Amino acid sequence: MATSGGTQLASLLLAANQVESAIGILAQQITFSAYVTAGLKQTISVDYSDVFDTQAAQIVPLVETRCDVGNLIGADLVKHTKSTGNSLSYQGLKANFASVPAISTFLSTLSEPATVKLNQPVMIIQGDADIAKSPTSATIDQPNPPMS
Repeated sequence: MATSGGTQLASLLLAANQVESAIGILAQQITFSAYVTAGLKQTISVDYSDVFDTQAAQIVPLVETRCDVGNLIGADLVKHTKSTGNSLSYQGLKANFASVPAISTFLSTLSEPATVKLNQPVMIIQGDADIAKSPTSATIDQPNPPMS
């Protein structure tokens, strides 16, 4: 899950006058955290308002029904930055989000990949629009994935 590392990177990008890149990093950080929170809500008691501050808390619940939440957050960040001149003042993740019990558990144990035996093939697909990882470095662990 996103930690202060995304905010630190955004700060460095803003210092280098790379506002668009900083907004992209912050939007990814908030969006990824929203997806994690939505997943946790399926089995653990956690509410978006526990994790997200005012501005983001209005948008992030949409991850349960929409696929464009990252774009919505990005657009909201752009609007905020234009009106305030400061991307970092956007109310995204709460400062203490990592101490929320469900998030703390996720960060310490649940986010470790394959900690239980996987009894089925796992296919991970990343497309050209995925800006979190370059498609040229993406891999498929299953050489001939089933086609549907």
